[in-house]
Amino acid sequence: MNAIILAAGKSYRMFQTGGNIHKALLPIQNIPNIERTILILHCFGINEIIIAVPYNTHIFDYLGEKYSCKIVHSHPNCANTLYTLKPLIKYINDTFIIEGDVVLTKNIFCLFEHSTYYVIRYPHPETDAWYPILNPNGTISSFQIGDANKPAIFGISFWAHEDCPQLTSHLSEKISMYNLDDPNIFWDDNIIEILGKISVKTYEIPSYAACEMNTYTEYKYAQELCKNIILENLFFNDIALYKGGQFSYKINSSKNKDKNIYWVKQLLLFYGENVVNTLTYEELFAREEMSYTIENEQKQEIAFFSLVYSKHYILLRRLYIIPNYRRQHIGKSIIEYIYLFSMFTSKELRVNVYDKSAEKFYKSLGFKKLFKTFCLKP
Repeated sequence: MNAIILAAGKSYRMFQTGGNIHKALLPIQNIPNIERTILILHCFGINEIIIAVPYNTHIFDYLGEKYSCKIVHSHPNCANTLYTLKPLIKYINDTFIIEGDVVLTKNIFCLFEHSTYYVIRYPHPETDAWYPILNPNGTISSFQIGDANKPAIFGISFWAHEDCPQLTSHLSEKISMYNLDDPNIFWDDNIIEILGKISVKTYEIPSYAACEMNTYTEYKYAQELCKNIILENLFFNDIALYKGGQFSYKINSSKNKDKNIYWVKQLLLFYGENVVNTLTYEELFAREEMSYTIENEQKQEIAFFSLVYSKHYILLRRLYIIPNYRRQHIGKSIIEYIYLFSMFTSKELRVNVYDKSAEKFYKSLGFKKLFKTFCLKP
């Protein structure tokens, strides 16, 4: 599985409305937007990332060294996304294709069995939005263009392995038919003709999870959207954890006090501590502490963690994985996503460690010792 990011546009609308750098490099929460996308892809488990950039433009070259991305420069006269794909077709195989103006507030990537278009209900639909028309089995039969208040095609799609030979052959044929300098040609306009030969489904994401930015006004909106998802505690809700095709789990916010107490007691028992059944939620949890559970594909809860948000740091206060699910890299995946959260909030990530095995685990992830704990025993 890999990802292609299409950032070969010239960002004319962004420059004309107040932007001063390529829109893919505009900072969101102090991180260039294209790096946000790369970091989220890494957390999801995708490390092979190919980025299409403008001809003879070197402002993206650092991404090759920093993240091991492959940088592909477009043709000097290329003016459309269909021709941008010409040197990229060989990479399309179980591939996410992501427009460079997409802004993600959190991880929205998932495992799909079928080729899939992401769709979203735009807060302010434009007149040229594409709305998928679905067959009874949920596959796309065609598109309707307009400004209706219903889910429209978003700038992310996934192309499953079994469909890629048909897709790439068709795109190659279409590329040979159009002029590369025609700005009105878009690569996915040409998908309609093969919808009867491949099965393409849709996956709707909430409007707070992502947006697109072509103008400076949209850039300001994207900044607010990413800020609000932190304030409203939505960053960790319904998040897929995936590594190398081996497993898929989801993070969900947990506000059930009795359930959270249960998980803390399991953690205390694991450390051999006496558990007092009369302990209340207020005695176990800090006021600002937020709790989360991890569920497997059968929707069974198999892990728990909680975070405390301080002014200058984020504290991972508790992390517990039931015995049968340890040594499956679940803890590592959780930590990676929490660390992503700390990066997006510009806060240090801290964790309390109480035994040698936990210390070894966190050191393997790059944590450094910050404080020492002192105690007096009675």
